[in-house]
Amino acid sequence: MMAQLQQKLLEIIENLINNPISLEFVDPYDDEDYNKVIFNKMDLTTIKKKLESNKYLNHTEFFKDLDLVWRNCQLYNQKGSIIFKQSMYLEQQCKSLQKVIEDDFNLGKKKKRQNQERPPIQQQSFDFRQKNKPSNEASRLKFCHSIKNLEQEQLIKIVNYLAEFQPECLSREEDKLVIDVKKLDSKACEQINLL
Repeated sequence: MMAQLQQKLLEIIENLINNPISLEFVDPYDDEDYNKVIFNKMDLTTIKKKLESNKYLNHTEFFKDLDLVWRNCQLYNQKGSIIFKQSMYLEQQCKSLQKVIEDDFNLGKKKKRQNQERPPIQQQSFDFRQKNKPSNEASRLKFCHSIKNLEQEQLIKIVNYLAEFQPECLSREEDKLVIDVKKLDSKACEQINLL
């Protein structure tokens, strides 16, 4: 990663750590209930250490970890709570900062080169689109029937998978976590069979 980019990301994480609204997210949170729900933990201090020890290959990895902090909070805490609202606010701020970083360092989507021939696309053995194809009604129905028989630990694994790879499928209604099965892709439906 470029030294200038790394310095800018370090400024972002230090500003977050020193921001009073981020206080709950600075250090790792260790609680028995939290540990049962959140398996892929992340906090601002860990992100800073990873950045300082050059663990991030690019800015997207850095922002993915930041996003994980906010998503974990939103998954564990009740919608509408103060900490939930703080995480939503910080998530939006970080998304804005990511766009600024991408603009400042020309890291956005690469523009097509004009007047240059594109090299031929080579056939690959793995089709990435298969991984994220929409689920069909039968696979969603099987998912719904299977999820009823899961034990708590297995259910938590499914929820964590969805929180990481398909957060748009999860929402909260009062004290319930809701999975919108119509938004599940085929890969998510298959995850339940792996348990």
